[in-house]
Amino acid sequence: MGRRQESGDNEVSLFPFLSILACIIGVLTLMISTLALSQMDTEAVVAAEAYEKLEEDLANSAVEISDLTKQIQVEVVKTEAVKKKSELLQLKRENAETQELFLVAREEASQLKTKLDPAATELKQEPLEELTADLNSYLEQIAQFKKELANRELPPEEGEFSVLPGGSGVGVVPRFIECTSNELVLHHLAQPVRIRVNAIETNKELLKLLNEVAGTAGGKVIFLVREDGVIVYRRAKRFADSLEVENGKLPVLGQGRINLQFFRGK
Repeated sequence: MGRRQESGDNEVSLFPFLSILACIIGVLTLMISTLALSQMDTEAVVAAEAYEKLEEDLANSAVEISDLTKQIQVEVVKTEAVKKKSELLQLKRENAETQELFLVAREEASQLKTKLDPAATELKQEPLEELTADLNSYLEQIAQFKKELANRELPPEEGEFSVLPGGSGVGVVPRFIECTSNELVLHHLAQPVRIRVNAIETNKELLKLLNEVAGTAGGKVIFLVREDGVIVYRRAKRFADSLEVENGKLPVLGQGRINLQFFRGK
């Protein structure tokens, strides 16, 4: 008899058990990762996007404010120039009229002098002296007009920024600190003290002033912020806040001299 062939059901599978287990682990890992990503909180991302948008709007607003400030300054300069030009033209017309009067007076004096002989001149010395006095007066007026005309043609001086006390400042003892592009200027002394921006946190004079304000009833530091001194102001404000010193700010347009005469002696 021939040998019976073995059934195919008894053959061993070539797909190993460990491969099946690895696939199961991979699928579970993928599911866990998907669930974790789907449950992630997106509020931080939204807040970051909103902050970037707000920062961009703030930068655009600062540029617009700077442009408007420059336009206002240009318009003010143009208005002052037109006014000065009108005054200059009026002064030139007055000067021309005075010169005409002077020429007429000099001609009359010359004609009168040629008509008078020495004897008559002696007899009528007083009228001639009066005419000479009038002539000298005209000469003085012409010299004054020329001097004023020369002053009008000089370039305009830088304006002055005056700080005035307000109604809401009753009981406040202010100490003024000017913030420029690279330094602080302390105005509480008769001679202003200048402090470089890198020495704000270590300067003894500034620390003494802040401690004095902190220990004074109603004491307050007022930062006078120039257009280019915003970064210096922020650094100085952080230092004052760290010492719990009450402070405020006042913007200063232009580069003119600061006038604090209304607060002298306080």
